[in-house]
Amino acid sequence: MIGIQQFVIDIDGTILWSEKKMCPKCGNFEYKLIKIDKEEIKRINKLYKKGHRIILHTARNWACYPLTIRQLKEIKIKYHELIMGKPPGIVIDKDAEKSVINFL
Repeated sequence: MIGIQQFVIDIDGTILWSEKKMCPKCGNFEYKLIKIDKEEIKRINKLYKKGHRIILHTARNWACYPLTIRQLKEIKIKYHELIMGKPPGIVIDKDAEKSVINFL
């Protein structure tokens, strides 16, 4: 048995999967929900009920905040905090076709 802990859990590819498309109107990504890991969500909710601190993290930008909140409500996950976006700096993300080689 572990004491009370803080868990930081990524959203996309961990508890839900989405079809990611560029919105032609605003230039931001749209995330259409296609798969939910219901068992993982049950385990996370169990940790929450035991008093652990649950922080959800996503690299989605703030323009996706309303959609993200709707999706989290839809999947009925319990959490204390949601962190949106990537930290400042040069972000290496092969999903965005950026690699370290781009900077050498």
